[in-house]
Amino acid sequence: MKLTKMPSWLLFIPFVLFILLDPCRAAYCGFPGTALNSRVEFSSESLTTGTFAVYSCDEGYRLLGSRSRYCLDEGKWSGSLPVCVVNIALFRPVNGSSMSAGGAAEHGNDGNVDNRHRGQFCVETTKEAYPWWKVDLLASYDVHGIVLYGNTDADPQQHLSNLQVRVGNSSNAAENKLCAWLPDVLDPTTAREILCAVPLNGRHVSIHVGSSEPTVLSFCEVQVLSPQEPPTAKCPVRSAQTYVFQRHCYDIHVEAKTSITKATKNCQDNGGTLVTQSTAASQQFLVGTLKRLETSKVLLLTSAISMWMGLSRTPGNQPWNWRWQPNNVTLNESFWAEGEPNQFDAKGSICVAMASELDYRWKDVPCNSEANWICQYEPIGCGSPDIKQNSTISNKKTNFKQNDALNYHCEVGNQMLGQANRTCLKDGSWSNDAPGCKYVDCGELPKIKDSVQFLINQRTTYGAEAEYACIGNLSLIGSAKTQCGPAGWTGAPPECRYVNCGFLPPIDYGAALLLDGNTFYKSRGRYECIENYTLIGSSLLTCAENSQWNESIPHCRLKECPVPAPLLNGRIGGSNFSIGQQLTYVCDEGFYLSNEVPNVRTCLMDQHWSTEAPTCIPIDCGMPELLPNGTFSLLSGGTTYNKTVLYGCESNFALVGDQQRVCTLAAVWSGNTPKCIVSKCPPPTLHDNEVLITPDFPVGSTATISCRSGYRVQGFQNYTCHPDGYWIGERPFCHFLDCGAAPVVPHGVSRSSAPQNGLGTVVTYTCDANTTLMGDPVIYCTETEIWSGYAPSCIGCGHPGFVNKAIIKGSDYGLNATVEYSCEPGYRLEGLSQRTCLFPGNWSDQAPECKEIFCPPASAPLNGTVSSKKPVKIGSSVDFNCNTGNALNGHPSAVCTIDGTWDTETPTCKFVYCGKPPEAKNARTGFNGTVYGSFAKYTCKDGFFLWGNQEIFCLASGKWEAAPECKNVPPEPKLSSDALLDDDANVIPRRAAENLNSGNSSNSSQLGMGIGIAVACVLVIVFVVISVIFIRLYVKNKRRYVF
Repeated sequence: MKLTKMPSWLLFIPFVLFILLDPCRAAYCGFPGTALNSRVEFSSESLTTGTFAVYSCDEGYRLLGSRSRYCLDEGKWSGSLPVCVVNIALFRPVNGSSMSAGGAAEHGNDGNVDNRHRGQFCVETTKEAYPWWKVDLLASYDVHGIVLYGNTDADPQQHLSNLQVRVGNSSNAAENKLCAWLPDVLDPTTAREILCAVPLNGRHVSIHVGSSEPTVLSFCEVQVLSPQEPPTAKCPVRSAQTYVFQRHCYDIHVEAKTSITKATKNCQDNGGTLVTQSTAASQQFLVGTLKRLETSKVLLLTSAISMWMGLSRTPGNQPWNWRWQPNNVTLNESFWAEGEPNQFDAKGSICVAMASELDYRWKDVPCNSEANWICQYEPIGCGSPDIKQNSTISNKKTNFKQNDALNYHCEVGNQMLGQANRTCLKDGSWSNDAPGCKYVDCGELPKIKDSVQFLINQRTTYGAEAEYACIGNLSLIGSAKTQCGPAGWTGAPPECRYVNCGFLPPIDYGAALLLDGNTFYKSRGRYECIENYTLIGSSLLTCAENSQWNESIPHCRLKECPVPAPLLNGRIGGSNFSIGQQLTYVCDEGFYLSNEVPNVRTCLMDQHWSTEAPTCIPIDCGMPELLPNGTFSLLSGGTTYNKTVLYGCESNFALVGDQQRVCTLAAVWSGNTPKCIVSKCPPPTLHDNEVLITPDFPVGSTATISCRSGYRVQGFQNYTCHPDGYWIGERPFCHFLDCGAAPVVPHGVSRSSAPQNGLGTVVTYTCDANTTLMGDPVIYCTETEIWSGYAPSCIGCGHPGFVNKAIIKGSDYGLNATVEYSCEPGYRLEGLSQRTCLFPGNWSDQAPECKEIFCPPASAPLNGTVSSKKPVKIGSSVDFNCNTGNALNGHPSAVCTIDGTWDTETPTCKFVYCGKPPEAKNARTGFNGTVYGSFAKYTCKDGFFLWGNQEIFCLASGKWEAAPECKNVPPEPKLSSDALLDDDANVIPRRAAENLNSGNSSNSSQLGMGIGIAVACVLVIVFVVISVIFIRLYVKNKRRYVF
């Protein structure tokens, strides 16, 4: 695109309009966002300065944070985003440092918020240093804070102060992070909302009094606040015994017992099941809840009770093949009581119940029994979705059901970070995390020489498009359009330059055409050939940015005949198929051309070949002549060139001449036809120790073979001469009569009269020292190839064998001899120290062992460590160290002695004490202890401000960090006429204060001023619109296109 240059004065109009319009613009804050399970309403849809946002929660949730926010002059929302939370601590396992006056730890989360103890409703510890209370949530949650209900019955001098709230995954509360610290005294008559500085993730929540002075920790209820569980309001069935854990609703039926069939139907009628697919956490939750119901007398245990679960097996299943119903899921994790299951011989179906007499662990019972039951439900749909700032959703519903979908959008100029789509899941949660929106401004377009730029969307933020155009006859090289992306304007900027490829060069037998009438950038040219010529190459060319045509120049070639088909079993001479050219056909070896067509073809003017293509015919020798008294076979199944014929003779005849003949190029068989004559067999080859009795072997005769002394003929005498002159049948052979190796006698020696143990060989036995020969000392080999009798025996035990690290005394190993064992130093003997040689030559008992002596694992001191917790060898040592904040008292190391004991006792680790923290002038000091890690907090008196750290800590060196100072407060600054002080002495803009008090009537002068400003803004906007229309009409009339 080419543009003429516009007058320069037009460029100043946008700046003038911007200056005129700017005072009329109110700051735009955009959508402020909502937390999960919350909604927001606005005082104005403009979302500009002064707009109020009012937040509320879905049913069953508690709002945490400020309920309202307003849009400030600088285009930001006041305050922070509130969240909607529920209490997740109800009936969870608890513990405390101690108990007094009936104030059990379980009262702290029993759901009773009565703030009077009366000996049975609140938590109360003994008077002690650092008292504490903690709750196990059974799973990790994002905890935003707690609500603490005080005890008005407590001694006024013991009202709670200096409280610490900690959250984390360690059962040791001291290792968890600090959620909040309250140094002031809590009013026991009101519920105190204690928020974490930032949400903390953890399973354990604890409350501590951070003082070493003896104190009583007393309160009536603690609610732990998190947005990660649905309220009971989301459960399809809501009763006094409906509870929520890990996004499942549990409804406990404590009324009259019933059969499992009726219990299952009761659950299914409301869209649920009996308890299914339990985990360790859910089992612990249900057990704890049932025990709490016992304590609160909701469950009156006049006798043992059971609670049906959705777990059973049928008689046809294996005893261990338990399945969860209704989905027939195989049991993986189980919580059977000791001795359960045990109903293996029952004939009917077997079901499972939680039994109170077995601490609510599982037992198997016949399905026709009766019990109480627990229904398990999924929440009803999802809560209101969370929406990040500057993003919106397309679905404006207030009730979201399973599988409902959300589609998120970002405001113009924002890039979406995350997935735009979310789905309501079965457990009442939303898939994925809510996406965010990032504001991106790519700024001014890159400038290029001799060009103009157009902002298509009249902005430079994310997603905006822009276009370049060149001035005059210059061509735009590159992409004319660009878009604002996450990293700025996309693509490299184009350039404007003069491009001309010149006229297309002429070609022989053809012509060149300019399709666009010029030779500038991207113009096109086309080549064509005259009649009887074909274009070789690309017919269409385009002018490229380097002022060259983008394709090679084609040429015209005389038209050709069709490419001939390949010649089977031959080859074609010639590769030019143009008019007038010839091809020559030649056959491969073993083939010849057919006589019907010539071997030369010519391409005619009509682009057809002069004749049909010839074919190659195979050379054939025909069937070979017959052989008297013989036969032949064609090995390759044919009689063509290079095929082979094989000859053979009938019975009692032998072949004389060539057994094989081959078909030649002359179409005749090679050589001469063989003959068949009468035949006989040659003498068979003899082996050692064989004798041949028959001297001559005509066809049909049998060879008789005999053996020499010490051998025996084995096999049949049917080795027969075949009519074709070779031997057939099983050939007999001479077998050597061998008794094999003589029996081996333990503790004895044998001597043989011959090396091969053949017929007649004699073997004589003698015994070693310390042994006695029993039996005949001589045996010999018989004709049946077995020895004449049993071998004798040499009675003795031999060496008893070596034992690692052992010393053996005794060198006599005969009958009744004894040896003794002992161990080397550093080893001890395990087993009997003596063994005796017994008949028939075995040592009594097992050989003993020598085991190395070790010292047992060394114990680590309390609040300390040891270098090794494994057994160690004699002479080795271990080192002891104390944890930070502790000092070692005793020996720092221990050595393992030769008797397997340590040479010293385990040392102890004592706390490092810093003493009372340093005082600061004009300050009040509070501290939670004097041991390592304790901290002190300083508060300045009225008229002074803190200079330095408000908190200092007790160090491992036993010293406190430096204390801060309290300095005089400077005189109070005077406020400008545009600012006010709120109730908390915070400075706020007067304009925001006026919006907050919008209910007050305005005077007539303010109304008149507002109307005047509005009229002025309307006039300026009309002027802007007319100016923009004028500029566009001017540019349109001046624009022209050149190709």
